[in-house]
Amino acid sequence: MRNRHLFSAVLLVSGLMMFSTSAHAGPRSDALGQCLVQKSTDNDHLVLVRWMFSAMVQHPELAQLSKLSESDRERIDADVAKLFQRLITEDCRAEARSVVQEEGMIAFQSSFEVFGKVAAQAIFGHSAVNAAMGGLQKHLDGEVLSKALMSED
Repeated sequence: MRNRHLFSAVLLVSGLMMFSTSAHAGPRSDALGQCLVQKSTDNDHLVLVRWMFSAMVQHPELAQLSKLSESDRERIDADVAKLFQRLITEDCRAEARSVVQEEGMIAFQSSFEVFGKVAAQAIFGHSAVNAAMGGLQKHLDGEVLSKALMSED
């Protein structure tokens, strides 16, 4: 039971710290990050990004942007738990064990930052997402931006 709680804590902390800039990478952490990226598929990236999205829309200011049901969230949580468990206990077991034992939990978190960033890049690289993000341009004043960036006051 103790191991189950430890594993849950590891997953929670990893998820919360995925995009943190405070974690410090070492050679073992780098190796785990590379393994997570190499052993994950495009579908795995979608699973991870769906989970991040489902967590983000729980914020009161974002909740109106999604109509995820509790059963949807439960399925998404189960899918990402299955993914994390596979990566940590099967695909990248040696690397995960090594980083935890030799560099600690902060380094372990750093490995998942790499994985999260690669997964997010896969989503942001999609043409539909790029087109949607391009909508920002029509609301920006290029002259005002140019003055702010290029001229001295």
